[in-house]
Amino acid sequence: MSWSPPKRIQLVRHAKLVSDTVGVFIGHTDLQACVLSSQQLAESLQTKTFDAVVSSPLQRCQILAEQVAKSNKLQVDYLQALQERNWGAWDGLNSADIKPSDLQAYYDDPFHYVMPQAESWDQMRARINQAWWSLLNHPAQDILCVTHGGVLRLLMQQILGLTDPALFQLKLDYGVQILLEVTPTDTQPFVQLVEIRSGNL
Repeated sequence: MSWSPPKRIQLVRHAKLVSDTVGVFIGHTDLQACVLSSQQLAESLQTKTFDAVVSSPLQRCQILAEQVAKSNKLQVDYLQALQERNWGAWDGLNSADIKPSDLQAYYDDPFHYVMPQAESWDQMRARINQAWWSLLNHPAQDILCVTHGGVLRLLMQQILGLTDPALFQLKLDYGVQILLEVTPTDTQPFVQLVEIRSGNL
């Protein structure tokens, strides 16, 4: 097999939201990100050039993706599989508004308890694995991927082989940037975690 340079995939979580979401289950609820924080995050990415910008279609990711795409003279490739988890009947609700016994059942077994009309953990994992292979097979060499905290955790699990409980040990603030290098092999791509930049934007 002839040598080729590694593909670079820059994962980034969207900027902070305009509203206070502490204790709120935010998945498909389409909240806006702070414009100023998104602009600051886009400016921090201007030192790099990208061949493609791939993003969740939710508007809190759109604003950053569009800003970076514009500076690179690109169109955003929106990928449905990069959306945050669908929390079903709980989506957009504060934990204080959920029946305490149901909330406790979730906290007792977060990887198996499924709230009404929601996407299960295994369904989300399968969806994110599909998104990951879409990124690996993307024709571009330098890709920016704008997505969500839950998605980033499952991508890190896919790449680093983490257990489910270990995912809660990953602190991935708004605006966190994760750089990966992917080298093709005769069997499967070899992925290296190159850099993690803290966010809080």
